Amino acid sequence: MPPQTFDSRAFVRTNRAIWIVIAAMMLVLAASYRAAGLSIEIGDGWNMLLAAPFCLLISVYYHYRRSDTYISTGAESAAQLILILLLGALLSFAAATTNLPYRDADLHAFDRWIGFDWRAYLGFFNARPYLGYAVHIAYLTINIQPMLVILALTATGYFLRVKQFVLATGLSLCVTLAAFIFTPAIDNFAFLGLQWSEFANLTPTFSFQHIHYLEALRHGTIDVVRLDDLEGLITFPSFHAISAVLFVWAAWPVRYLKWLICLLNLGLLAATPVDGAHYTIDIVAGILVAIIAICAAIRLQRPFLSALPRPRPVEAVPGIDP
Repeated sequence: MPPQTFDSRAFVRTNRAIWIVIAAMMLVLAASYRAAGLSIEIGDGWNMLLAAPFCLLISVYYHYRRSDTYISTGAESAAQLILILLLGALLSFAAATTNLPYRDADLHAFDRWIGFDWRAYLGFFNARPYLGYAVHIAYLTINIQPMLVILALTATGYFLRVKQFVLATGLSLCVTLAAFIFTPAIDNFAFLGLQWSEFANLTPTFSFQHIHYLEALRHGTIDVVRLDDLEGLITFPSFHAISAVLFVWAAWPVRYLKWLICLLNLGLLAATPVDGAHYTIDIVAGILVAIIAICAAIRLQRPFLSALPRPRPVEAVPGIDP
């Protein structure tokens, strides 16, 4: 890729917006846990708690002492993403305490309205266990793709894109949490009363354990959230669907990675109704949320930049996102 100039002010504005989102999430977490009477128990979750500070220390060292933009940007972005995902998981427990009516009937009605036969879809993969296993593996890659994307973007010099990816993740997670408050749901498996025999050849990632947490939080019978036992509680919109879109968009400029990411996330989306027990509208809504978050992350700094002098280009680095 030919050398390109780096819009340093856009980078700084986007990075600042990320920290503002993180600070806002922390404030909401403190206020919501106090209002709901919840507390956090670290337990064996020290690794999750220390990961972000460790990455920040690396970023500071390579920013001020060794002056390596690649490492400092990648480490800071990793720390920001870890904080956003951890805060989002913790906030979902507070959001569940609002105890608004479950909306599974409405979500399932959308599936019926568009003619989607969810049981037939499940049966298709159950009759083809190797295909079911393949998309199951793709579904699990949501745990490694965020850091893979950050590593690939920073290694190839797409510093602005990596910050936009982190910001889009934070914005989409905030929208997801807000939607969860007003549209709580258990999941398709539980709502339809499926038996294990109906997917005997599959190994879906989800379990019915999250229903225990949902019910306990909704009825005030749980007041401690363990950091080492954070269940996924959100059905609508699907954060897996959101992540799939974000991963593909973020990695698209990386020539040798984009087709692998596309393939993985097509599998992830295909697995979401089965492995995540999601309704179709969960996936549709997730894709829309991701697109809106990407547009917001790209355009967020533009109103500020329009009133500023044209930034002076810094030294050209091969592959840097303009």
